[in-house]
Amino acid sequence: MHTPLRIVRHSLVLLLTALSLMACLIVGSCRPAAPTTATGDTLVFRHAHLLTAQRTDSFTRVDIADPWHEGATAATYILVPRHAPLPHNLPSGIVLRTPLARVVAYSAVHAALADELGVLSQVSGVCDVDYITSPSLRAAIQAGQLADYGSSMQPAVEQLMANKVDALLISPFRDQVPGPAEQIGIPVIACADYMEATPLGRAEWMRFYGMLWGMEQRADSLFADVERTYTNLRTQAAQAATRPTLMVDLRTGPVWYVAGGRSTMGTLYADAALEYLYRDDVHSGSVALNFEQVFARCSQADFWLVKYGRATDYTYATLAQDDSRYTRFRPWREHHVVGCNTLSSPFYEETPFHPERLLDEVIQTFHEDLRSPTFAPKYLKPLQP
Repeated sequence: MHTPLRIVRHSLVLLLTALSLMACLIVGSCRPAAPTTATGDTLVFRHAHLLTAQRTDSFTRVDIADPWHEGATAATYILVPRHAPLPHNLPSGIVLRTPLARVVAYSAVHAALADELGVLSQVSGVCDVDYITSPSLRAAIQAGQLADYGSSMQPAVEQLMANKVDALLISPFRDQVPGPAEQIGIPVIACADYMEATPLGRAEWMRFYGMLWGMEQRADSLFADVERTYTNLRTQAAQAATRPTLMVDLRTGPVWYVAGGRSTMGTLYADAALEYLYRDDVHSGSVALNFEQVFARCSQADFWLVKYGRATDYTYATLAQDDSRYTRFRPWREHHVVGCNTLSSPFYEETPFHPERLLDEVIQTFHEDLRSPTFAPKYLKPLQP
């Protein structure tokens, strides 16, 4: 799923890992050593291909694969129980004393998961609070229980240091240079969940975050429910009478970003029995195109799904005001445009770790024969004139 520019993070995966390791060596939170000879049990991730984990009696090692360089490791974390003695022969990696007690989530996605797991008190604060729609997160911010650390692009470094934050949850991006906040000695956790190729792959990362917060069993149970519901819905969608063609999103400046064919959203559209018009694309992230490229492929699409953040919902008229060329697309002419206003719906807080909710809504929105008489959309709404 394409991540909007507002949550672009200051994190190049390999540099970020190296800087974090160097910083935590200075403050004593990492301990490089010769690889341990201890063997442990491999924890199986059924859908998340960027995560591998092995548990021993004294620690759990978690490796995160580099999404942009095949065969490379972006980061290695060594999870040691907070109150246990630190083992002497740890493998190289960033040592995290778990459960983490004071993390800062650069994205509301991870703060919302902490809230659902019942450990919001272990989140010190968040960034980009103006874009948060979750009532419980907003209430925590207003009550002073969840600190505002400013923009995720330039978080308050002095505030991070003063509050003794024990980890930063940051979504890594390719070709981004680490900012000052990533260089002050606080361990950085590379939240590459959004680079998984499937919705269930991304959602399964909740099991890793559950390990960090001391809620492993609860996270495992939650994911099992998500997996079961999503799988059942996918089976139901396969019975749809038609497979409408779908185009997505809008132009941002000179660039039109669309979800890659192997991205979480590209996979979700296929699971909803839609013919996503970029299904043959091989990218697991977003793809940058120009208007002409999108028009050449999508001008005759059956439906158009636009995701945006505005104070007021888009209408067909305001969409045309933004770019008169939009009126050339068949879904605009035939009024087959569906919108998702991320400033008025909890899309980002809920759907990454609950793709079954979004899948259900996409299926019912675009397949009339599978629509329930009581269907009430939460994220997706047809545009008004």
